[in-house]
Amino acid sequence: MLDWVIDTSWSSMARTLASGLLIYAIVVVAARLNGLRTFAKMSGYDFAATVSIGSIIGAVTVSGTVPVVEGAVAVTAIVGSQRVLTELRRRTGLQRAVDNPAVLVVARGQILESGMASTGLSISDVRSKLRTAGVSSLDDVTALVFEPTGELSVVTAPVNELDPWLFEAISGIDDLGLPRR
Repeated sequence: MLDWVIDTSWSSMARTLASGLLIYAIVVVAARLNGLRTFAKMSGYDFAATVSIGSIIGAVTVSGTVPVVEGAVAVTAIVGSQRVLTELRRRTGLQRAVDNPAVLVVARGQILESGMASTGLSISDVRSKLRTAGVSSLDDVTALVFEPTGELSVVTAPVNELDPWLFEAISGIDDLGLPRR
């Protein structure tokens, strides 16, 4: 009856343990060499790298069909690609092509339909985030920004106290009425 739960062998369990420990050690070394950004939630491509590495770990550890060496090559390829893309973003104009822009969703207590439409957020999402941030009234929200990481930033400081530099590359920012730098 429970064969599907316990139908394994000691050698299979030993292989799973050994491959799990090895691929984990490889990922730790790769992350250490690549730096803090390896598992950061800075952009969509960082998220893709994190998910890919998790998938590789699972395939190597549990499937039994992917050798540890192939997993190590795959992890190296993903982390290496992430590193190259990070450097290209910093040194060229590639950032605009790779990263999603931040999008203004609420400006001066008003929900922006254009921001809602471009982000796919629902009113329920907005309400939930504002409650989580301790906001008691929509009128208290100066800006709600959907960040490139998928997170929502709530700003309650008055517009005249905002540094325009922090809001430069945000889609829809003109609706906030910040002075130009």
